[in-house]
Amino acid sequence: MNYGAETGFRNSADIFARTSTMVSLIVLAVVVGGFFLIRNNYKAFQLNNVIIIAGFVLAAGATVLYHLPHDLPGHLDRCCFFGSVPGLCAV
Repeated sequence: MNYGAETGFRNSADIFARTSTMVSLIVLAVVVGGFFLIRNNYKAFQLNNVIIIAGFVLAAGATVLYHLPHDLPGHLDRCCFFGSVPGLCAV
């Protein structure tokens, strides 16, 4: 897919890496900074473990859902979201 033509960053493919890096650093700073507000170290440790487990479950669930068979009832094809993009849909 040619995201550069759609976004105006035709010769700058690293724009996606830069923006995701900035967002991840801001989110990390807010989450880690939020632990400062929890005075009980054990409670902060438990919350940290809950966040890690939730991230693992989210990643595992996304992987399982991605690998489900495409002929399930109610399954949306990628073409529904992206239109008829050459090379994306087996038409």
